[in-house]
Amino acid sequence: MPEFKHVLMADVPANAHAGAKPPEDGADRERWELRRRELYVGMTRAPDGLWVGVVCGSPGKRMLGNLLERWAPVTDPTADDLAVRRAFDEAMRNVYTRALREAGYNATVYLRMLTEHGPLDTARRLLASPTISAGFTALWEKGRLDLTVEAVVLRAEFQQFFTDEELDTARERLEQLGYRPRE
Repeated sequence: MPEFKHVLMADVPANAHAGAKPPEDGADRERWELRRRELYVGMTRAPDGLWVGVVCGSPGKRMLGNLLERWAPVTDPTADDLAVRRAFDEAMRNVYTRALREAGYNATVYLRMLTEHGPLDTARRLLASPTISAGFTALWEKGRLDLTVEAVVLRAEFQQFFTDEELDTARERLEQLGYRPRE
């Protein structure tokens, strides 16, 4: 049974992933095995989100990677991948700030979702819902479907984070109300 909704693991060595060869030295091998066990424990205790800080090269060069699926292997994300992910996270936060500033809509439930689940999981949860959210409806009433999560998800640079089904859901919701998203 999971103990935590989300787990953050900092400083995981890049060589801790499946298939990596353990060090030959006894003390180094022990540390390597301990880190692998810690990673396993973190993965098995994180049903909703696992964030792993991967140490790439020297300890001073740290990169944060999100394991998008619970059992996904630890990967070494490139700087470009991280930049796109940061841009997505910022665009999702901007949905809230722009809706408040430009449309006068205070999306408190959305803000709570962002805080509790993070931007990517929030988008996936909203897209998985069989009905549109109250926020989507409110933004439609204000003529601002461009400020919806669905519009963000369909931006070309962010589509890589979503399945075809999720993208179809976002596209259908917007097109049903006459909005043509830029992709």
